[in-house]
Amino acid sequence: MLCIIVLYKFANRKRITEIMIYGLLVSLIGLTLDTIGTGYVLWEYPIRLFPVSFSEVHDLVLFPVVFMLNYQRYTQWKSFIISTVLLSFLLSFVGENTAIWLNFYREISWKHIYSFPVYIVIAIICKIVTSQIIHKD
Repeated sequence: MLCIIVLYKFANRKRITEIMIYGLLVSLIGLTLDTIGTGYVLWEYPIRLFPVSFSEVHDLVLFPVVFMLNYQRYTQWKSFIISTVLLSFLLSFVGENTAIWLNFYREISWKHIYSFPVYIVIAIICKIVTSQIIHKD
């Protein structure tokens, strides 16, 4: 809920459609990859904190909102790539370790280092696709 409030407070209203398209793409890809990863038993989510699992909260709220705010803030490619690499590092090594410590997430045959480039690729692909959708003539 806090992420939604933060997004509402800081979202650029003039670019809200573009930012939401980006967030929906991030969410869709994240949810798809998470479904594949749990299906192949690469990781699991042992605790249900809410009526939905942590994976759904992560894929539909936390992950997209963080990346949407990054997308909104860094519009130039160079700064976007740098900030995405830093954000991906934090999510992979701090965020995932925190989720493990809280027992929300358990790696089975997956390692944090694998998540790092995946997060970067997701962000870049979504930026390219969003740009194509928004700037289509």
